[in-house]
Amino acid sequence: MPIINNPNRSAPEKKQQPEPGKEQDTQEQPAEPEPSKTKPGPAKKTSPLTAVAIVVSLIGALGGGGYAYVQSQTPVDEGVVAEVTTESTPEATPVNPEELELDIKNYIKLSTLYHLTSQEIEMNTISLIEAQKTGSSVSINAIEVILNHKKKELVDLRDRMADTLESLYTHNMNDGVLVEQELTNTITTLQSEQKQTAADMLIMGMETINSVPPIMAPKEYFKNMIDDRL
Repeated sequence: MPIINNPNRSAPEKKQQPEPGKEQDTQEQPAEPEPSKTKPGPAKKTSPLTAVAIVVSLIGALGGGGYAYVQSQTPVDEGVVAEVTTESTPEATPVNPEELELDIKNYIKLSTLYHLTSQEIEMNTISLIEAQKTGSSVSINAIEVILNHKKKELVDLRDRMADTLESLYTHNMNDGVLVEQELTNTITTLQSEQKQTAADMLIMGMETINSVPPIMAPKEYFKNMIDDRL
């Protein structure tokens, strides 16, 4: 039968189509959690007695461990120090008594010559002054030649004395007791023989080798001492 349109029948509703380019959100958004109604309370305070007990316990634990560590390390450290000290300390060379005696005699001889040469330079210097007053060119030239020769001789004696003092200094570093004993005996002998000048020279040499500063080369120090004191 033909379908008769009923004018009183409402038209069917059209389904709304989604807009192109947009996807329909089919998943429901999770609900936001409700804020807690309870407020966090203040942090509990540690009792002073409890804190002290904890600190004491920690100190005791650490102290025992530290003490055990030190005890275990001490023998090793002492061994290392002993080994380093042994390696860094040079062995002393035994002093040959004959060489020591020869150096002492050589110093006495050189110091005596140095003293005599110094006196000759002083006397010739006075003679040069007198010759310059008289105006004698021959005398002046002759004295100047002698003075120049004596001054060179004095420098040579000084250097040889410094070499001998350096040798005595080495002996003294190897065996100070023996060197001091030999020097003292020799000084006593010289004084008993009325050789006070030689004794004084040896006393000065003994004092010099015992007063070398660590920041200065011994030989240079000896040269300066001879120039200043003799």
